[in-house]
Amino acid sequence: MKARLTPGSACSSGGTTGNTASQGQQEYPPAQLAQDKVFYSALLTSTADVTVIIGGTTQTGTWENVPSGGSGIYHGSVPFNGRGAVTIKISRNGNTVAQMNGLSITDTCANGIENWNAWVGSATAGTSGSGGSGVSTSASSKVSSTLKTSTTAPTSAPASTPTSSSGSYCIAGTGNGNLAGLCSFSCNYGFCPTNACTCTQRGRQVTPPASSNTLGFPVAGQDVALYSGLCEFTCSHGYCPSGACTSDPSKAQNGDGSFCTGGTGSGNLAGLCSFSCNYGFCPSNACTCTQKGGQINPPAASNTLGFPVAGQSVAQYSGLCEFACSHGYCPSGACTSDPSKA
Repeated sequence: MKARLTPGSACSSGGTTGNTASQGQQEYPPAQLAQDKVFYSALLTSTADVTVIIGGTTQTGTWENVPSGGSGIYHGSVPFNGRGAVTIKISRNGNTVAQMNGLSITDTCANGIENWNAWVGSATAGTSGSGGSGVSTSASSKVSSTLKTSTTAPTSAPASTPTSSSGSYCIAGTGNGNLAGLCSFSCNYGFCPTNACTCTQRGRQVTPPASSNTLGFPVAGQDVALYSGLCEFTCSHGYCPSGACTSDPSKAQNGDGSFCTGGTGSGNLAGLCSFSCNYGFCPSNACTCTQKGGQINPPAASNTLGFPVAGQSVAQYSGLCEFACSHGYCPSGACTSDPSKA
């Protein structure tokens, strides 16, 4: 359990700020950022009920984030409705699976100054979680369920960004500004380049709409390194937002109305650029187009995803690997369709 033990308005801030002006950030009162809530996370094989008791006041919790497929980390929160000791219970069929007994939430601060730090603890279950007793607070127990709680999480729930090393696929994501819609669409279907988007949830692969041979290019004024792969993926799957992407090369960055029909790249990019530029997809941050003309139709597209292998530049390789792998060319030294190797 990780718990901030006093509400943000209970005592003086002690001079603490949210953000710091020395880094060019806008500062906020810390109580405006640190929510008066109890946050909890549980590693479960399937969903379960959660109850939060604060000083005798019982609240039925909900799961704000649920793992794909039902097995994984569940996350939720409840407000500070009450004062006193905090107890979190995870149960199934009315039987407690795991329980965490934390410290008390009070309105009293040492020296009258709010402590924005947190006390941390956890609890584990010694059973399969189908019901019954077996609750343990021993970290050394072999467990199938783990519970953690927090009162100091940021406003959007899961604190860490999932990594690709688990072998699962991205199934939700976001991006800043004009990238938001592109990232929301593409990350949902597993293509979530880290130089442009942030994956917020991972799980089993979600099958995208049928792929076509429609090419997508960043519109003039957009950053090729950020947009080229996203536009190629989204436009080929039926989503080509005009404010970011186009399938008309005359409206693209450095576009003259013709398609690239030949190109090259340096080093490990040579094969990818030769293949993709031949069919019109030739991102200028990775490849050099050497010939233009009428569009050459690429091999039939599939929903096979492509990712840069570990160690390759996401900015240069993500779009090329996505395009090449989806059209049947996925060179192992540069790309992979297995997210665990990305």
